[in-house]
Amino acid sequence: SITLLFSLTINAALQTQDRLRLMKLNGNTVSWDSLAKIFSYNSATVAVPLLIAAFAAGVVFFGYLHQGKQVDFYHSLPISRPKLFFANYAAGAAAVILPWLANLLLTLVIIVCMGAGSHIDSYLLFSGIGGHLLCFFAIYTLTALAMLLTGQRLVGGILSLVFLGFAPLTMAMFNWLWEKFYPTWYSQLTNWDSLLAHSSPATRYISLMTGN
Repeated sequence: SITLLFSLTINAALQTQDRLRLMKLNGNTVSWDSLAKIFSYNSATVAVPLLIAAFAAGVVFFGYLHQGKQVDFYHSLPISRPKLFFANYAAGAAAVILPWLANLLLTLVIIVCMGAGSHIDSYLLFSGIGGHLLCFFAIYTLTALAMLLTGQRLVGGILSLVFLGFAPLTMAMFNWLWEKFYPTWYSQLTNWDSLLAHSSPATRYISLMTGN
């Protein structure tokens, strides 16, 4: 919440204030593109905290599976295993999504109150929300799955990194080996940047940050 407050809300408020000041000096020639980008899915100031939080939420909210006393406690409750799983899954997602949406709403309110609401691009806003949610749930789900399949938090964290990074690392190694040992191999026949970007939710999220 604190990270998003500074990277989203305060950042947007400062940019809005700066552009309103420039408008008074230069008229309507001021560009609002950088402010609009904050709400898009390739905003690194939002994507980086959400990427890290997706991984952390999976490790934290399913870490109880690796603690004997906590497992005994949860399994003693009169609730089915599927309901227990979905309750933890929803709690982990809400712990990240709710602070993000709260900061996003606060940001919009501040911008509107400052008189710059007309400069908010609704398409970038809603497409950005959808893009962030898709990437968050993909990374969060793979991390939760890794925690379910292992017996220790450390091993679960490592396995989740394997899930997120194995495909792009394998493709990068393959491309490097062919370029290193086969000088006549024409690697440009394949769009490796696009393949790497779509081989993992993590690399896809990173590629969106860079606008690729």
